[in-house]
Amino acid sequence: MLKKNPKLSRFFIYYFLSICLIYLVEHVLFSSKMLQIFNLNEHLISDIQFNDLYYKKQGNTGPDTYMDKEKKIILVNTQEIPNTVAGREMYISLFSKLNEYKVAVIGVDVTFSKHQKDVFQSVKYNPKIIFADQDSSSDISFPNNGDIRFPKLGEHEQRSIRYYKNIEHSFGAKIVKAAFPLVSTNIGNNENFIIHYNSFGSGLSHLINDDNSKNNHWNEDYKFLNASDILLDSSNRFKDNFNRKIVIVGYLGNRKHLNADFDIEDKKRVPVDIEYLVNRDPKMFGAVIHANAISTILDKDLQFYEVSESIILVINLLTCALFLYVLLFKNWGKLWNRIILFVLTIPMLFIILYLMDFGIYYKFGSSLLVLLVIEEMHEILDPYDKKYLTKLLKND
Repeated sequence: MLKKNPKLSRFFIYYFLSICLIYLVEHVLFSSKMLQIFNLNEHLISDIQFNDLYYKKQGNTGPDTYMDKEKKIILVNTQEIPNTVAGREMYISLFSKLNEYKVAVIGVDVTFSKHQKDVFQSVKYNPKIIFADQDSSSDISFPNNGDIRFPKLGEHEQRSIRYYKNIEHSFGAKIVKAAFPLVSTNIGNNENFIIHYNSFGSGLSHLINDDNSKNNHWNEDYKFLNASDILLDSSNRFKDNFNRKIVIVGYLGNRKHLNADFDIEDKKRVPVDIEYLVNRDPKMFGAVIHANAISTILDKDLQFYEVSESIILVINLLTCALFLYVLLFKNWGKLWNRIILFVLTIPMLFIILYLMDFGIYYKFGSSLLVLLVIEEMHEILDPYDKKYLTKLLKND
């Protein structure tokens, strides 16, 4: 049948090449080894997710309803606590004061080296204090701990932190379980889950003086206090703010300093950097990312259903078949081909942004690249196709 129908033969040949291109895009182009060959800046292509336009849209038009919800988490900045034995004693006093506030649980996003005295015997076994664990033999090991490491994607680290470990031993899951034992900490069946960020920029708003006044419509970002404010609170004036809240103790930089935005210690790139889509700067402290992940675990309305790779592959194959059919059977010319490419891609982009409003996460990047590469492939091969392939198929 293929010999009698050269056009159909050409279609299947191009379709086979398209499948090869899909494989290259999904498994080679986005792999760290391929990117190292081209020496791209820290795997720049691996950081392109058009879904991030969702947050850029929110930043330009104002928060949607999920950002107006009261957060169950408050943060404590440890920037003022020195890395000394005396500083470790301050942590003990801080934990004691937070317990006076009747907090739900304390998550300690700080690691402590074995090279200094272990002063934590009185709090090590407190089930309401969860310490950070990054599986380092040089750090003190605590019985109540959670893994603070963000998951890798394939062979390399996430450039912008989108995914969180979907395991019972993650820092966020251990904190949630300690605060609310009956709440499920699993989101779907995937190894990792998508963090649904409900804070922008650094994600911080001071409990006393709102340092987020420039964008006051984000005034529901995660509130924080400096450790010194709590340690000096002899009248317990902050008790109502902390009562039954999850508290994350961690480094949030010197918020009083003009150069606080340039402090990159324990700071990560995040999709809610609405200034840049690619080549982002580190904007958000690790403790705030954990807070967003915990919010995602606690609130089912913030949990994304991630469209599986197999479904995306099927959609890519069907889209390729449709696009190749138009390219090979209609011969409408380059201008119309570009218009069709536009019609296929732009609405798809709006669809995936619309789906995110309903908690559905579709990784759109590969679909767009596949269509662009197929269109270019057709233009490159078309002269050779007419000169050699068409004649060969007719001879057969």
